[in-house]
Amino acid sequence: MKKFILLCIYATFGNILYSQDADSLRLFLTEFQKVVFISSDSTYKFTRFIEPDGKFYFMEGFVDSIYSEGGTMIWSKKNKTGSYELKFRYVPGPIETINSYFPIKGKEHPTTDIIDEVRGSYILKQLGEPKIINSTDKIVRVLYPTEDLNLCKYYRVFKIRFFTDYAKLYSFSGRSVDYKGIQLIRIDSCMLKKKDIGHFKKQLSIVSAVSDTTCRRPGNPWILEYNDSVEYKHFIISDYCSRGKKNFKPIRGFRDLIIGTYIKYYNVNSLVYP
Repeated sequence: MKKFILLCIYATFGNILYSQDADSLRLFLTEFQKVVFISSDSTYKFTRFIEPDGKFYFMEGFVDSIYSEGGTMIWSKKNKTGSYELKFRYVPGPIETINSYFPIKGKEHPTTDIIDEVRGSYILKQLGEPKIINSTDKIVRVLYPTEDLNLCKYYRVFKIRFFTDYAKLYSFSGRSVDYKGIQLIRIDSCMLKKKDIGHFKKQLSIVSAVSDTTCRRPGNPWILEYNDSVEYKHFIISDYCSRGKKNFKPIRGFRDLIIGTYIKYYNVNSLVYP
């Protein structure tokens, strides 16, 4: 009887360890999908890799076709407790097509800037934000990453829509929460006071005199767009790239005015919600 009890204990203990190993293996499963980005200048193929924690990233081109038939790539790894397998699994299904907001290649857009453009376009689409380039309304919009340098999974979109007698400030919060990538998690909106509307219009008159410009690296770039129904302009800038450059001061000042006004109206200390 004692031997039988000990055997049961060993079997139970072994089953627990096996379950833990199985769970640990699943933690290292990374899926990859085919994605096509269509922009104003051409069409581009990418592979999107999705980490177990929902973090996703892109690689130019499709992965080797040998893995596109439902196969699995297995990489052997070792850690302090033993060996485990790092698996990449292809997700079958239709190729996802994403319309890009800005050209992602061309003479004026070096290949090294592809990821910046893809992230900007992808996030706006995921948050349900349409193009404003052909809008007949007066709109200002900022796509803002909450991380300056590190990999960012949390983005904010601030938008001001000007009407004849008033203006509204909108805020959209997006976060990479699962394999679907950036998802909308919160929307805020409020009426602006006349005093603040005056500040925005004054700053906008300064920014409108600046030509479209970009300054992406180093750092995570943010995008500022405006359309007054007559003219459309956009600026793609990272704080690290534009640091100390006077010609970017009006644009950064306008960005700070928009975010500062949001913080004042909602009395928040952080742009990242728990």
